[in-house]
Amino acid sequence: EQGYVKVSPAAPLRRYKRKRSRMETLSREERIKLIDEARGTRWFALIYLLATSGLRPSEALALTYDDVDLEQLTVTVNKKLTYFNKDSYIFENATKSDAGDRDIPLLEEVAAALEEHMQWQKKVGAYDPALALVFGDDRGNPVDSRWVMNSILKPPAHQVGIKKNVTNYTFRHTVGTAIGRTKDWT
Repeated sequence: EQGYVKVSPAAPLRRYKRKRSRMETLSREERIKLIDEARGTRWFALIYLLATSGLRPSEALALTYDDVDLEQLTVTVNKKLTYFNKDSYIFENATKSDAGDRDIPLLEEVAAALEEHMQWQKKVGAYDPALALVFGDDRGNPVDSRWVMNSILKPPAHQVGIKKNVTNYTFRHTVGTAIGRTKDWT
C-alpha cells in the first residue's frame, strides 16, 4: 500500500458553491419590440426563431437546410455547433442531452422568415453547399454564438430600450417561462 493515501486531504474542505445569477426573461412586449426591431435585417429569421422556439443558440447555429421542413413547419434539432475561436469549431452530432434530439414546431410567420432568409442566402452567395448552414457568415461558414449575442442581439435590444442583459439564452429562458405560465404564449 505504499504510495496510496487512506484519506483524501481535501475531505474536510467544503465545496465552493457559486451563487447563480437570476436568469433574465423578456416580457411579451419586450420580445415583440425586439422582433420588430430586427425585421428587415439579415438576422431577422434567427432572432425570430430564437424568440419563439426555445432553441439553444448552439442548436440554432448548427441548423442545416435538411433540418428545416417548411411544409411540415418543423425544424429538426440533432446537433450543435461548438465554436472555439475564429478558425476552430466542430459540429457535434449530439445535443446537450438525450432529450435534446427533437422536432420543434414553427409558427407560420417564422417559417416564412426562414424561407425568405434561405432564398436570400443563395441569392447573395452567403451559402456554402458543403455545410448547408441556415445561419452562416457571408460565405456560409459557421458564426460564433458570442458574436451573435454581442452584434446581433444586444444592439437592437438597447435600441428599443430594453435595459435587461440580453444574452444568447434570454430567449430560451423567456420561452420556457412563458410556456410554464400559459399554453397560449405566442
